[in-house]
Amino acid sequence: MPIDFSDASAAAASAGMLAAVNRLLSRIGYPPVAALDAGGASMQANAQRKIEQADDDVQRRGWHFNTFSDIELIPNGSNQIAVPAGVIYHIDTFGRDAGRNVTRRASILHDLGANTDTFTGPLRVSYVRRQPWDDVPP
Repeated sequence: MPIDFSDASAAAASAGMLAAVNRLLSRIGYPPVAALDAGGASMQANAQRKIEQADDDVQRRGWHFNTFSDIELIPNGSNQIAVPAGVIYHIDTFGRDAGRNVTRRASILHDLGANTDTFTGPLRVSYVRRQPWDDVPP
C-alpha cells in the first residue's frame, strides 16, 4: 500500500494540520492562524508539536488503519530482510511464522531464536506503521 507524498498530498496534510492547530489554539483562547510554523517558537509551532506528539502516542498503540497483517517480506541479495519503509512502531511474525522470535535491529530483522540476521526464505509478519496525518480517521 504505497503512500503518496506528492505536493498535493503535502498541501492537504498541511491544511488538515492547520485546522487541528487552529482548533487547539481556540480551546486555549488564542486566535486562529493563517499558516503553520513547524520549526519555530511561536504558539502555533508549539501547538503543532503537541498535536504531532499526541498523534504519535495514539498511532503507536496500533489500530485498524495502521496495522498491516499477513505481509510477506522477502530476503534481499544478502539474505537479510529489510524492515518496511516508514516509521515502524512494532513488527512481529505472523501466520505460519508466528513461532519465530524476531526483532528489528537498525533497518533489518534479526532472528533472536537462531541469533542471526540471515533468512533462507520469506517471512510473514504483522506490523504497526505510522500513517500521515490525513490518513488517520477522525
